[in-house]
Amino acid sequence: MKKKLRNLFIPISLGACITCITIIGITSTFSSCLNIEKCPGDDYPLYCEGVKKCCPADKPYTDGHGSCWGTLEACRQTGYTCERCWEE
Repeated sequence: MKKKLRNLFIPISLGACITCITIIGITSTFSSCLNIEKCPGDDYPLYCEGVKKCCPADKPYTDGHGSCWGTLEACRQTGYTCERCWEE
């Protein structure tokens, strides 16, 4: 009987871990959906998803390192990957 319980311990433990990870993932997904207004101010209405940052309306591009740029060409000159920010 003891050996049978020992053989079931690993599958039950793995199942419990996978269940916990799934619950945490679902909870975090729903909680991020509830945060609808990411850029509440009128001064910075554009949200940049990749860096989780807001930029002003006249600078819709970010280089991923904290700077906002007015044109894609100016952003590309930094040498970093550029992203377009969108109004939420």
